Amino acid sequence: MALAENRLKQSILSYLRTLGHDVWNTNQGRIRGKYKVARDGLPDIQGYHCRNGLAIFIEAKIPPNKLSSEQTCFIFNAQKAGCIALKAESLADVLRERRLQC
Repeated sequence: MALAENRLKQSILSYLRTLGHDVWNTNQGRIRGKYKVARDGLPDIQGYHCRNGLAIFIEAKIPPNKLSSEQTCFIFNAQKAGCIALKAESLADVLRERRLQC
C-alpha cells in the first residue's frame, strides 16, 4: 500500500510541476522514534501556485486508507483559509481542482 501511495504522490508532484507550481513532498515522521519532525495532520504534498501564490496542500490516500482526524482538520482549516487543500485518491482528484490550472 505504501508503494502505491508513493507512486500516487510522485505522479501528483510531476503533474503539478509541469504546470509550473513549486511543490514538494513533505517528509515527516520521527527521528529514532523520539522526536517528531512535523506537526500532526500535515499533508504529503505542499507548495504554492505558480501565478497567484495560493498555498497547495494535498494528502495522497489509496483506499482503504483514510484521513486521520488531524489530516481532516488540517485540510478543512486550510480550505477555510482559502488555500487549495484536498485529499487525492488518484491523479483524477487533482485534475478536478480547477484552481490548479494556470
